[in-house]
Amino acid sequence: MLSLSRNQPGAGNGTLVAERQKYMLVGGAGAGIGNFLVFFPAAYYFAVFGGRDVLVIDDSLIGELCSVLHCGFPKYQSVAAAYPGVLTAEAFRTMGHAKAYDFHRFVGGMVTYDQTLVQADGYKYMSGWYMDRAHTEACAAVVSGCHGRDVGCHDRHALQRLVRGPFAPARVASEEARIIGVPRNLKHAVLALPHSYAPRLDAAVHLRCQFRHFEQLVGPDDGARWLEVRPI
Repeated sequence: MLSLSRNQPGAGNGTLVAERQKYMLVGGAGAGIGNFLVFFPAAYYFAVFGGRDVLVIDDSLIGELCSVLHCGFPKYQSVAAAYPGVLTAEAFRTMGHAKAYDFHRFVGGMVTYDQTLVQADGYKYMSGWYMDRAHTEACAAVVSGCHGRDVGCHDRHALQRLVRGPFAPARVASEEARIIGVPRNLKHAVLALPHSYAPRLDAAVHLRCQFRHFEQLVGPDDGARWLEVRPI
């Protein structure tokens, strides 16, 4: 059985440890930001169990998100500039890739990842993949502060580690003006304070108009999307 490190990604390791540290990259492209955020908790616990710190791919959708608001994990290029002898071009070229299936195999001791960098690949809800293993359940409970089988609580912990807030100062005034039906102090708090300090909304509703072609869209250069847009 795998001996877990029970690492807390983003806790800070310092220069001496960083020279021996391993990292997991997250990001995503080719789908919507929601796809990669819903997958993030699954990847986060893979990093926890493997003793890896989390880095955000600069030119990914999560990287774009982290340019709009403050995130709890740094972007890859910033850390590579700080530790050029660790995050080398060779480390990037030879990095491993892991999907949810590989997460299972890793905690089961069937596969190892010795590379400095591993990219977590996924865009679907895979939370709780580590359940029904006593050692991983216990580890997730200690790291998250949640009950061992409360996957929703585990997910909240992971997402709150990623999305910390506040929004970038240059965006606060314009975004406040766009939000209607919410008290001014609440709008300001949600946008200008770290999320842990801001009042919470009890509920939110997300509405959107989705073209039929959306499910087949392969990227922004897919010309077939205009077949849906032009009639409107």
